[in-house]
Amino acid sequence: MERLAVNARHCIWLSFRIFDAATKLRTAGARDHANGDDWAALLAARASAGVDVRVQVADFDPVAAAV
Repeated sequence: MERLAVNARHCIWLSFRIFDAATKLRTAGARDHANGDDWAALLAARASAGVDVRVQVADFDPVAAAV
């Protein structure tokens, strides 16, 4: 997933039930690209490069919600 984020040119859209932006990056390439060591730094670096970054955190699946 780090490689996908680093190589994204237009958008990074993520959806999680739980997401901790302080999660440490595992690859040296991602850390170098982020100028930091966590997902917050990587996503901020990609946004600064003009990539549309969106993170949705929800504890439910809206597709399965009752109508």
